[in-house]
Amino acid sequence: MKKDVMIFIKGTQEVDGEKDTIELYTKGRYYKRRDVLYLAYEEMDDKDDETLANEVERVWQEFILLNRSP
Repeated sequence: MKKDVMIFIKGTQEVDGEKDTIELYTKGRYYKRRDVLYLAYEEMDDKDDETLANEVERVWQEFILLNRSP
């Protein structure tokens, strides 16, 4: 099973008491391999204009495993 999808990611982080929220809309792929669900997508790194390949593995209600590679 493979499916092209639109992905929305909203991340919030707090550094030195200041909160920052980042939102990302991107195309990606949703698929299942060996009974594990995955989301795969690419994004640009703002610091050095490098494309990062991201793979979200094992999607559960409150937990994900995110693998990143240049």
